[in-house]
Amino acid sequence: MGEIMTERMRDLIVQGSIPEFLRDGDDLDCMYLPVRGVPIATGFVNNGNENPIVILPDTSEVREFVTETESIYKEINLPSPESVFVPNSNYFLDLAIESELDLVLGRLDIRHGHILRPYANTEVSDKWTTEATQKGYKVTNSLPRKEYKPHQTRSIWGRRVSNPDEPSFPQKYDIPYPNSFVSSGREELIEAYEIVTSFSGEAGAWLKLSSSAGGFGLARVESEREAVAFYEKMKRTGALNLFGATPDEIDIEVQENIKNVVGFGSYQYDGRTLLTPGGISTQLLNGQNWAGNKFNVLDESLSLQATDIHQRISQGMQNEGYTDFFGWGGVDVALVGIQDSLKLEVVENNWGRITGAHPGIYFANALGVSGKPFLVRKLPPPKVDAKECWHLLKSEGLAYDTQTKIGAVPIPWVRNVDAFVFVVGENDNTITEISDRVVNLTAKNGYH
Repeated sequence: MGEIMTERMRDLIVQGSIPEFLRDGDDLDCMYLPVRGVPIATGFVNNGNENPIVILPDTSEVREFVTETESIYKEINLPSPESVFVPNSNYFLDLAIESELDLVLGRLDIRHGHILRPYANTEVSDKWTTEATQKGYKVTNSLPRKEYKPHQTRSIWGRRVSNPDEPSFPQKYDIPYPNSFVSSGREELIEAYEIVTSFSGEAGAWLKLSSSAGGFGLARVESEREAVAFYEKMKRTGALNLFGATPDEIDIEVQENIKNVVGFGSYQYDGRTLLTPGGISTQLLNGQNWAGNKFNVLDESLSLQATDIHQRISQGMQNEGYTDFFGWGGVDVALVGIQDSLKLEVVENNWGRITGAHPGIYFANALGVSGKPFLVRKLPPPKVDAKECWHLLKSEGLAYDTQTKIGAVPIPWVRNVDAFVFVVGENDNTITEISDRVVNLTAKNGYH
């Protein structure tokens, strides 16, 4: 019998921004998200496919970042993915790809299959991949379409004020989740706040927009007056209409305050597959905003709990017929109780999109250190480029060493855009100490 030939596949990493981020309070996503595709693509290099292609906005800062990153990768024995720069990017990279489709297709081999790995699959990304397919290219989107349905959105797992007798998704599948009610509009928000606080017996509660990220659209309130003030602020800033001039505002969930919280964590998934090394990561926070993740530093019992929670979520999604669940995402959890007997309680599910922790996971895989303690930490926008950061790390003995497999790497690091540092070490104390030294050094040297 002749040898069975398998189709050669190539990954297309396109971390373009999505419509909901256009009104999320900052304008960094147009560059911050795409450059994260480089460390992600690096993790795909050894997956048996051909060298991935990363599609990036064509700006001087991004080209500088790619050149300097390739130099850094070479020093630590990592291959660099192929880059394609697309002009006219403005805010949405996918719109730029559509307008420059021939440029992108000119870098593809029409004989091979291609797997698109977007930040999130939206109507915009579907449009250009469909056109590419019509031109004879094989491009398959790895993610389901991001449509804003109740089971998918950021924090919409409470019961609805309009239908309080209908069990919530966590209630139906025995997923640990705080008592919560979902509201639509000002009057329902007030009612939801009254219900939740009457259950908890305290005035404090958390309000969450159903679509946002990184801590935006999240607030703790202590009174009905504060709840209404949050609503009015979100309405005034346009956050309640993230998707444009739609007649319906996005929902707000009122969630009871979880007692005895000692910290927060998360796990990252790709469909049913739990991707997080160690099963669960601990979150670094700057106030209420996400600032990074640590991996392989929590007790194994928490990993088992995370695995059980994800199995319940996956089974529930399958039972409910939610076939569009399976894609990239992350579940945020609270660590509750006392240090020696902690329990996990789900806070929210960030579905159908890359989380800030994913690039670190893929980069750790590329370095072959995913079994060691490591972290990815977010820093303020730097005034200097990746080359200067790397030079500082080397001069201070903090740069990643290929022999000891300990040290720091800037991933990614672009001037005037949120930057990240990846750190790997022997234990929690080591990675914490190194990352603290990096933060202090960059501040001392006027990087921010």
